Amino acid sequence: QQSIPPGLALPIVTTDPPLLESELPETDMEWYPVAVVPDVVIGRINDPAFGTNLLAFDTGTGEELWRSESPVQWFQAPMVDEGTVAAITASAESRMLSSLIALNTRTGEERWRIERELEIHGVRAGGGYLYLSDPSGISAWELTG
Repeated sequence: QQSIPPGLALPIVTTDPPLLESELPETDMEWYPVAVVPDVVIGRINDPAFGTNLLAFDTGTGEELWRSESPVQWFQAPMVDEGTVAAITASAESRMLSSLIALNTRTGEERWRIERELEIHGVRAGGGYLYLSDPSGISAWELTG
């Protein structure tokens, strides 16, 4: 069992009227919103040259704030809390989906990373723990604030 920084939750749903009434930002590539946190909408973009990446827009201006550098797993939504988005991503060394990366929702800066030897199949949070599943089983990390 290992400790990692702040807890995560499942994607946030907003009922904030200004966010519900605003149009989604435009980009020249197909993208899908996955979460809305204060002042930021986070989505996945499908880029034929680079794979699926995360990107974030300012909800007030529509300005793109950041785009992830590493491809992310496309079939599982990232986990999000107000300040952190975490997604399964390709390892820089093996190119397998064997890393979990956590980014600041406003800046895209890396907060922490977990590297595994095997490909990560899923990730969940609950009860103060982060659970990762891979071919060897399920491992748990304590979430600390």
